[in-house]
Amino acid sequence: MQYTDFSLVQQWYAAGNEIADHTFTHVGTPSAQEISACKSMLNAYGGIPNSKIQGFRAPFLNYTKDTLNILSQQGFLYDSSSSAVTDDAYWPYTLDNGMANDCWTGICNAGQVKLPGLWEIPMYSVLDNKSIPQLMDVYLSGSPADVTAWSNAAFDKHYNGNRQPFGIYVHPTHLTTYPGLPDPKDMFQAVLSFIQSIASKQDVWFVTNQQLLQWMKNPVKASELGKQDYMQCKQPVIPKEICNGLDDDHNGVIDDNLINSCNFGQSSTKTCFNCPGSAPTLDNPTPASSAQNGTAGFRYPIPDNCDTTWWDPIGNTCLCTSAECQLKSIAVSRPNNTSSSSSSSSGNSASSSNSSNKT
Repeated sequence: MQYTDFSLVQQWYAAGNEIADHTFTHVGTPSAQEISACKSMLNAYGGIPNSKIQGFRAPFLNYTKDTLNILSQQGFLYDSSSSAVTDDAYWPYTLDNGMANDCWTGICNAGQVKLPGLWEIPMYSVLDNKSIPQLMDVYLSGSPADVTAWSNAAFDKHYNGNRQPFGIYVHPTHLTTYPGLPDPKDMFQAVLSFIQSIASKQDVWFVTNQQLLQWMKNPVKASELGKQDYMQCKQPVIPKEICNGLDDDHNGVIDDNLINSCNFGQSSTKTCFNCPGSAPTLDNPTPASSAQNGTAGFRYPIPDNCDTTWWDPIGNTCLCTSAECQLKSIAVSRPNNTSSSSSSSSGNSASSSNSSNKT
């Protein structure tokens, strides 16, 4: 997290994308502190409402029953750390009766994990020409033509079979002109061509994991899908430029002259909110700001009842004044004693379904 540009996180969210938790220092089998510290920083410096940070994926996909217990205790909606190859390419499911993926690790054994209400969204594999499963950054494993063929074959198995969701998992660095990396033009075009190919199929939607689960909780027919609140992509109309991740005054510059630059010597970040007075650490992910409440330059934290795009951190005002734009929380509550195991201490998808032709 110490290398994250939080102004870009906010812009990504404001564009309609989901922001999820991936730990503070990117370590496998993370502690409760690793998970909560990441969420705290996303809220404090990215302006992401706590109620919208509902998902988690373990770095390197290294997780244990303790990881899942922590997610349940911290109120996450879903985990997406397990992998699915072929026979275990299940629809997302709750852990009321335990895990059904990665059973080779022992995670599915009796007495391991039962966490009612916590969802598991498996990462669905693409098989290469040697039947080796590929998850992240498939385009690094072969020529663009080969990868496109593998990806189409994997998607078609879902589309023509049980219509489970299909994930597209990428690290954007490999698709940019980052210094020292190969020219990504061919890889980028391969990913784009694949997306365009499946987008042309009937009853295929590109959704966030939260949208996927909202549909699974209350499935509707394909003809009704576009009418659902969670499928709307309306941008707010703000009468002035505020620091909210959008180009409100339409001059071609997002958050024009409003972003704070925060420098800590060996690291830096940008944010619409107050710069921390010192570099964030795992023990103190949101240090006190050097700016004092009521003084010039102070930025007000986002409240729990306002969404990012409507919050003016300088004016301390939520510009949403109607029920239509109110923050719609999907935060979950957990029943007590939900786990049968002990604990020592949280991509877009494209697919379709048989009943409603959507996930």
